[in-house]
Amino acid sequence: MRKKLLIYIVCLLVLLGGSNNTPAWAESTLVGMEETENKNVIGKDKEKVAEEKQEKGEITKKENVQGGNESVIGDKWHISMVNGELLVELKGNPDALDVRKQLKKMHDNNELQIKNTKKVIIRGTFGSDSENKDIFIPWTDQLKEVRFEKSNFIPEYFFSNAKGVTKYSDDGSVTEFHREAMIYSPLEYIDSPNLNSIEDKAIASLNAEHIELDIEEINGDFLRFEAEKVKTISLPKLKKFGGEYFIYDAFMLEKVDVPVLETASGTFLGVTPKLKEVNAPKLSEADVLFYHSQFEETRKFRFPNLQFVNEIGYSMTPYGDFPLIVHVPKLNIDQVKIGNSSLIYTSLSPQNSYIGNVGEAIEIQAFGPHDKWKMGQALDIQWEKNGEVIEDKGHTIHVPIQEEGVDVYQPVLVQGNKNAVDFFQEIKVEKVKLNLTAEAVPQEIALGSEITEQDAKGLVTNVRLGDKVLQPDEYKVEVLLQPDTNIIRDSTIQVKVSAEGGQADPVSIDIPTKVVWGETLELLGAYHSNVIGLTLHGQVDGTFKMTGTRGNKKGNGRVHPEFKSEYLSGSLFSVKDQISELDNLEEYYRFSVNGQDSLDQAYKNFESQIVKLGDVVQIRHNQILSWTSLITLHHEGSSSFVGGDIINSNISFEVTKSGYKKLYYNQLEPKRVTVKHGATEEELNQKLQESIDLRGYENITIERFRDGLPNTQKDGKQEIAVVVSEILQSGKKVEYVYTVPFIVNPVVTEKVYNTDGELLEERENLFEYGTSFSPNPENLLEKDGVKYKYVGWLSGQQTPGEDVPKEGKPDSVKETTTFSYVYLNPNKMIHVSLPTEMIFSSSDTVKKDIQSNQYRIENHAEEAKLNIKLASFETNEDAGIRLLMPSDSDPIQDAEAMRLHLLINGNVRLDSVNEKSNMLEIGTMNPKETWTMQFGGKYFGELSKEKEKKKTDHVMILKFSVEE
Repeated sequence: MRKKLLIYIVCLLVLLGGSNNTPAWAESTLVGMEETENKNVIGKDKEKVAEEKQEKGEITKKENVQGGNESVIGDKWHISMVNGELLVELKGNPDALDVRKQLKKMHDNNELQIKNTKKVIIRGTFGSDSENKDIFIPWTDQLKEVRFEKSNFIPEYFFSNAKGVTKYSDDGSVTEFHREAMIYSPLEYIDSPNLNSIEDKAIASLNAEHIELDIEEINGDFLRFEAEKVKTISLPKLKKFGGEYFIYDAFMLEKVDVPVLETASGTFLGVTPKLKEVNAPKLSEADVLFYHSQFEETRKFRFPNLQFVNEIGYSMTPYGDFPLIVHVPKLNIDQVKIGNSSLIYTSLSPQNSYIGNVGEAIEIQAFGPHDKWKMGQALDIQWEKNGEVIEDKGHTIHVPIQEEGVDVYQPVLVQGNKNAVDFFQEIKVEKVKLNLTAEAVPQEIALGSEITEQDAKGLVTNVRLGDKVLQPDEYKVEVLLQPDTNIIRDSTIQVKVSAEGGQADPVSIDIPTKVVWGETLELLGAYHSNVIGLTLHGQVDGTFKMTGTRGNKKGNGRVHPEFKSEYLSGSLFSVKDQISELDNLEEYYRFSVNGQDSLDQAYKNFESQIVKLGDVVQIRHNQILSWTSLITLHHEGSSSFVGGDIINSNISFEVTKSGYKKLYYNQLEPKRVTVKHGATEEELNQKLQESIDLRGYENITIERFRDGLPNTQKDGKQEIAVVVSEILQSGKKVEYVYTVPFIVNPVVTEKVYNTDGELLEERENLFEYGTSFSPNPENLLEKDGVKYKYVGWLSGQQTPGEDVPKEGKPDSVKETTTFSYVYLNPNKMIHVSLPTEMIFSSSDTVKKDIQSNQYRIENHAEEAKLNIKLASFETNEDAGIRLLMPSDSDPIQDAEAMRLHLLINGNVRLDSVNEKSNMLEIGTMNPKETWTMQFGGKYFGELSKEKEKKKTDHVMILKFSVEE
């Protein structure tokens, strides 16, 4: 029995392996003896207990082994106690909850003296885990160390009640700590080489001074409960935190290093009063930073990549403990909630030096104009001047400049009356008494211009108060001396420049000025002397001011001594309607210059006018058609003579945005238009478009006849009013009326009738008014292949086909007239007699000649000579006999063929008549002449009395026509 037992044990030894601390034979005991099994059961029927355990797969056996150690053996585990160390060996991947239940039961009964356990070793892998938190193992505080070997994870709540565990290790097989696995264990040592995931509160009570774990993800609270010893935390591989609290109640924590952490939900850092350094360069998104931090002194942190966070530095106490300063260069801080003692900012780049002029006050600021910042209500900015605290507080203060020198200002971040923080940069204010300087801007101004207050600032540039360039609203410019702008010349504008607030003495500046033509109509007189210049000056309301100026001051004396009355004049018209005739435009100003007026006075008589866009300016110059250079248009920097292409001394211009625009509606040429008597409205409208020479000008249209259509029922000349229009740049139209000579030319209508009164043709003969038309009807007229002969003409009262025409030709006429000519149809002159049937035969068996009777053709006409042609010769029945053509040779032997000749007056007139004979000339018959006509020829076939007779049938068509 003993031998068998030892052999059995040795076999199990090979299967189960041994322990480093306990002899293998003692640790691996499996006892199957009945008496040992009975010792595990107290107060229960052993068979019933065994049955229950068999159902649960937990049949265990307990036995004392050598050395006083005990073990509990089941289908899924082998649990043993050796020298106060509990070894749990797992078999078949048991569910973690089942193992928890087994260990809880053992604790409840203190089996294997489990309550005295100092170290627990878990060897083997778990199957599934469970979220059931009602089953927990009541570990005692004597448990100090936990180790896992050849395992996979620490199950949920497995050591949740092990408040004495300070050391954890594994052989690298564990990669996950599940929810609250060691939540209350004050761990001071962790050795887990391949750990990469920690779930909610798995090790929430870490208490080592220095923590370094190579985990990549935390899905729940990390350090949560009063970690009194932790000073540094380094998680170099952590990329994501997904819990409610990352670090909370770490009272001794000084440094956190998470170099690759990108997102952190919940509270990232809370209740860390000694925290000094946070390295989170890649953190871009978090929920709460520094919750209830209650720092022992002012803290400054920087998060270079943070782009989203809800709260920073929230504190339950009204004013916190010490200021919290957080640099967040990429954060939009507008929507961030901060604590009362917190300051967050994107950058700190204030203006570090200012220059102030004595007598002024300037503003200086702690932050720069592009810095974004937000400060809690418990904080304020206090200022020191030259090391002494001054009353001014806040981001911006006003500094009065009273004397020359340099002052040093230092903004200081304060919390009430304590905790002054050296945070802001020093600011120097240089106080100087400055000189005002300015540079002149040379000017080109148009004739007649005045320098307004609005224009004055444009006369100077680079206005400086000391070295500071002043903005236009920081100084004013006053014109002391206006230039003389009535004459083209170089001049000077004198201005006074003053700094606003009287910070410096005003300076006087001379502005070099050149008076130029601008937008000017230059009107000249005798010997090209300057009479007046009409210059446009744009106004702020979009209108123009028109002034009269002398211009070049060329010439003296009178405008033109030879003209005793008006020499030139002008009118200004307002174009109010969309379409307006020039004669109906509203003239709102007129000026006139007499030849005897003084040149020095003429331009002064012009009263300045306000003109609007689209107004029309008309100039009348008595010599412009002879001397085209007496009006010059100065426009957009160039000059051109106006008179070069005009034919009307009244010259018009439109006022446009860019100045004067020359108009041409009254510079066109009417044409002499001719139309025929009785012309239609369509023809007249076509002639209308030809009635005016537009001379190539654009935007001009010939519109209509003003007084209706010309009367084309009356020959001769008519004066017709034609309306043209020109489209202005304003979009409106100006119309102008031209008188155009329309000549209605006479028309002689010639109608040709035959003697039956039928109209053969009609033609119109247009001739120029004032000349005559001589009728000349032809003697012969060919129509539709018929030649007609002229008989005579009918007067207007005679009826064709009824009345006898007059002989000869009508007389010449000068007005519109209709003539009727009568022609005779020659076919009506044909009167002939001819046979309707002709018979020919051949009966001579030797000669075989063709013979026929002689038939008569008689011309009964008294005058008509008749031309006769064989139009065609057709065969209806050939009886097998072929008609020979002239080109055919006579057959040598008998053949069914014949040669047929047509004879006139006994002579062959047509040789070898056949089916291809067509329009062959027979001859011409004189009036009253008679011809004989018969057939001749030869038959080439066989003739005999015995042979059956053959009969052919032919149709011959003759054409008769009257010889001319």
